[in-house]
Amino acid sequence: MLTISTGASASLGVSGWAPSWSPTSNSIAYISGGLYGPLAIINSDGTGNRALSTGVYLNGIDWSPDGKYLIARSSATGYLDVFDVASGTSLQLPYSGSLAGPTWLQTVATGVASRVATPAPQSRSRSR
Repeated sequence: MLTISTGASASLGVSGWAPSWSPTSNSIAYISGGLYGPLAIINSDGTGNRALSTGVYLNGIDWSPDGKYLIARSSATGYLDVFDVASGTSLQLPYSGSLAGPTWLQTVATGVASRVATPAPQSRSRSR
């Protein structure tokens, strides 16, 4: 971690990829190990490190606006999975196999959170 105002840096003592701060700034979700791996969460002070999944996930994880859920793309299935951060239970989102880069959208007018994602890159061949 780097404190911009002071220039001080400190290691949380974990190896991971694609860190994502919780909306409350008290936790960081990341992919454990390398580019692909299980999801994990650590408190921003370096305590409470725990695995959230045993499956392998890809880059592009995101928190719900209330910090209760995470979403990530499974390397095994290609689908998006939503995780309850407190319990670790997950739910696979149907029809999300062609989506990547999930982000949460907070609807200001209604206060209802909804999920959006971008299409996964696909190879295209053109004939002339």
